[in-house]
Amino acid sequence: MSFRPRVLIVTPAYPPGMHVGGGVAMTYKTLHDKLVERDADSVVLSTWNGRLDYFHIRIDPDFRLISASRNNITLLQEQIARADVVICPDTAMMAWMAFQCIRTGTPMIWVSHTNFLRIARHQMSGFEHWFYSQAIHMMFAVMTRMLTKVLTTSKDYLKFMQSYGYQVHGYIDQGFKTDIFKEKDAEEDIRKTRNQLSGNQPDRPMILFAGRLSNEKRIDLLLDARPDNFILVIVGDGYLRHQLLELHSFEAGIVVINRMVPQAELRRFYKAADLTVSASDFETYGMTIHESLLCGTPVVVQDAKGFRQQITSGVNGLLIDYADSTMAKAKLQEAVKMTFDARPIRDPATVDLVDEVLEVARGCHEQQPCGTLFGLFLSIVQLIYMAMVRFVASFYTIKPPTQRSRLATAPASATPKTFKMQD
Repeated sequence: MSFRPRVLIVTPAYPPGMHVGGGVAMTYKTLHDKLVERDADSVVLSTWNGRLDYFHIRIDPDFRLISASRNNITLLQEQIARADVVICPDTAMMAWMAFQCIRTGTPMIWVSHTNFLRIARHQMSGFEHWFYSQAIHMMFAVMTRMLTKVLTTSKDYLKFMQSYGYQVHGYIDQGFKTDIFKEKDAEEDIRKTRNQLSGNQPDRPMILFAGRLSNEKRIDLLLDARPDNFILVIVGDGYLRHQLLELHSFEAGIVVINRMVPQAELRRFYKAADLTVSASDFETYGMTIHESLLCGTPVVVQDAKGFRQQITSGVNGLLIDYADSTMAKAKLQEAVKMTFDARPIRDPATVDLVDEVLEVARGCHEQQPCGTLFGLFLSIVQLIYMAMVRFVASFYTIKPPTQRSRLATAPASATPKTFKMQD
């Protein structure tokens, strides 16, 4: 009888929650689908598919963090016990799951998608920021030595983590979830999309931002850098939705599409735009940049880690500093007149995530459960960790959504506005 690997995916981001973790959500949806195609028994536990309890915190009000509830603990214990391998992105319960996997002898893969230290710089200050940073460093130092495999999303983020002494084994190939962006579209469909996005002003230069509408994306810098005759199309969802919708105006050249659009539609958005832009300075990879290049649209992005791995400035796009709005505006005007070879840069050192999961699952019997005394010690550590998660959550838990921003003065409780793209 052939071996059928049992894979447990535990993720706080999963469809339909694309608006708070689109890239992560798509990673684990695609991973699940490809594992099933290869005859693996794949189970997904997520806060978005009704399997796990969750809570919200003020750092990202729309995000659903996996809680340390009794229901979650019981379910995770049951599913880890039957799995040949567990894989998860960044989650509040990762440490607890790591201890549980050691107790049961279950291999565990952690893929780090988010630079929490960068996010904290945008959301915290003073002692709170210092304490949070120290806690993250301590947890990462311990976890990366305990887990079977630790992967991340880019070469830049791999180097960043290794610079702190964390044991990280590689970075994943993001291309496994991008097949839809390689499909062709009729020129007439692209022309129609450009007309709709521009409010029937197709001759105006058009730049596109696609992603989460949150402070760390620094969308305010894109607004400052937009040349007067350009149309900036902002596509996505997040807690800045109300403030950005207040700015929506075809005439003013700011178009806000407040939803996470299907990938086939987003593909046409990329192709209709002259450039894809991002001022974010914390991306571990920057999936929308890869997608844009697959669609043949060059990019002008912040000269920051994650983007540097993908862009050769002057070849398939430009790396600039959006903090200098005058320079950024000039570069955007220059870029729409340039000819680029807008294709992704192939990196042969990447890890195929599907193959990696299946390989670890096949070697699951090499990892044995820990001894009784060590298991008892870990169970005590787990109880302490759960208490800590619940204690911290009691201070930071909020009711979803919405968060104010300096972008505009719209009330946080305002009813979301909608608009119709012009035909």
